[in-house]
Amino acid sequence: MFNVASQQVDIVLFALAHFLRRGVLELVRFGWQWPNVSFSLAAWASLLTSFPFVATLLGLVLAVRLIRMPEGEMRREGPPLRGAMIHLPTCETRYELLGRRESASSLVVMAHGFSGDCSHTRPLAEEVVRRTGHCVLIYDLVGRGYSSCKDHDHTIELFVSQLAELLCALELYQPAHFVGISLGGGVVTEYARYFPSKVASLTLIASVGLPLCSAAHVLTKIPLIPDFMFRCALWSSVVAGLEHEWADQTNPKLETLIQSYRDRVATEPALGRSLLSTARHFPFESLADSFEAVGAQAFPVLLVWGDEDRTCPVENAHTIRSTYIPRATLVEVCGARHCVYLEHAGQVAHALNRFFADLKSKIPEEQQELRELAKNLAVSRAGAPSPNHRRALTPRKRSLAAAAGGAGPSSFRRKGSSCLDSAPPLPSILWKHPVIRRVTPPSL
Repeated sequence: MFNVASQQVDIVLFALAHFLRRGVLELVRFGWQWPNVSFSLAAWASLLTSFPFVATLLGLVLAVRLIRMPEGEMRREGPPLRGAMIHLPTCETRYELLGRRESASSLVVMAHGFSGDCSHTRPLAEEVVRRTGHCVLIYDLVGRGYSSCKDHDHTIELFVSQLAELLCALELYQPAHFVGISLGGGVVTEYARYFPSKVASLTLIASVGLPLCSAAHVLTKIPLIPDFMFRCALWSSVVAGLEHEWADQTNPKLETLIQSYRDRVATEPALGRSLLSTARHFPFESLADSFEAVGAQAFPVLLVWGDEDRTCPVENAHTIRSTYIPRATLVEVCGARHCVYLEHAGQVAHALNRFFADLKSKIPEEQQELRELAKNLAVSRAGAPSPNHRRALTPRKRSLAAAAGGAGPSSFRRKGSSCLDSAPPLPSILWKHPVIRRVTPPSL
């Protein structure tokens, strides 16, 4: 009798230990970190051993830890349906190359907005490929889509590092046409600030960088409450922001976008943490220095804005053009709001097509100047050029010489200047008479 009772107790204890082990492993699989599991077990142990005060304190600590975003690296499970994955020091990144890789001499790089992924830039990218024949690179920013997310602050330096690493890993070293949408506009602007020789042209579509219509991102710096919202009410928070970003609320594209967010919230574990960290650390309204640095370069710039944008007001585009980048060309899409790149993808692609076509028409005018400088460049590489030769090279010709053979000889640099300051920009297709062109969607 005693042996039977002992065996039954052993079976019960074994079953309890088995279920406890399975429960802990399931908690870890669902995103609980081991400190949270430890606090939970300690709280239950204190409660069962008649220490309610200790159990209450442990429970409060556990609640705070659960409200806060999880720690460690996070990624979406499974391979992407479209595109490919590549391992980078910043994060594992999903990317797509649309169009012919052979046409990479005219590469276009697109960066999406705050909460987007490749699906946001793909419609515009496909239109650009169809109209221009360019090769277009789109990718998921850190923590969006299939790109992983390490436990780092999502500063603008993080996003610029990801972009630079991606281009290097794909061996795309030639200058490219950069297109940035909303937050992506800030990313490519900062990239152009530090790597001007890699930029053939810059296009900003409803870009951040100057004062926004709403300062809601400032509220994310409050502790705990934003963590709870981005963790437990992420879908409703994101969808609520879409209502004022679309002009036509009956557009079927909007319903498709809302459904895609529902799916992404369910399948992207890093999305909420990435959005919250970006809202806390990205300089949404403090990129004036970057715009000024771009204005000091010579590559052409295109601004595309909806004239009814309620997120990044169109007045920001006028400020960029009048104060920081006078050579920029501004295209306003009438009746469009912040999601102009999705709601009016055809019109935005048409503006890009005209922009690229104008750039191409300017190239033969510079080829003659490049041929004239080729001989002088070869001589200067053989030895230091004479003072008279240095004076003959105007800033404009130095820029062209850089395109013919890199950053140019070190003798062209000012004494005490850094490589970043002395590296001349990519040769320029200068827009000497930029205009504001208003585009009415029905007319295109």
